[in-house]
Amino acid sequence: MATMAQDQRLNQTADMDQKSKQAFRTIAEVAKELRVEAHVLRFWETKFSKIKPMKLRGGRRYYRPEDIVLIRDIKELLYDKGYTIRGVQKLLQRKGGVQELAMNAANDAHPAAVNDSIAPTPAPVPVKSPAPTPAEIQQKVGAAVEKAISDLQKKHDQQLAEMKNKLADAQNQQNDYRNKIQSIESQLAEYQKTLKPVVRELDEIKSLLDKAVAV
Repeated sequence: MATMAQDQRLNQTADMDQKSKQAFRTIAEVAKELRVEAHVLRFWETKFSKIKPMKLRGGRRYYRPEDIVLIRDIKELLYDKGYTIRGVQKLLQRKGGVQELAMNAANDAHPAAVNDSIAPTPAPVPVKSPAPTPAEIQQKVGAAVEKAISDLQKKHDQQLAEMKNKLADAQNQQNDYRNKIQSIESQLAEYQKTLKPVVRELDEIKSLLDKAVAV
């Protein structure tokens, strides 16, 4: 089986090699020859109206030699020269666009040399900041240490103030309890004073009762 498949591939390659340069080629043959995926060729066909392969029933495409030349030039401008799709479209729209496209690809022209509006805008080069000096590093470290100490001091002062407030509240509560206890003790002392005459009267009554019982 492997030998038959290899023979078929060899026969296909031989058939392609034997084709005339003026012969039409399928999309698979063009993709293989230009080393471009078939779906990329179909996509380029939607972007570049000058690529006009013959389409048979079922959507099968056959590319003319001039189509292949144009696709090769477009590929080189996009992949090798740095053009955008929009840039190549503008170039194709100009008078003599196809010939100029081939000429620029052959002469290794840079997009900016053809038209500045076509060339892609170069990305801005980031400007590197100079490395900080030891004095600057020391200054930054010192400022960071001072800030850390200041933050810790503020936090400590806040916690200390909260503890003082709690202690003051506890002391106020303790004073309230003491005042209440003193008030209760004063009331007990008053009760004791009022009870002493009553106790004496009861003692006298009891003494009289004892005498009456004895008689």
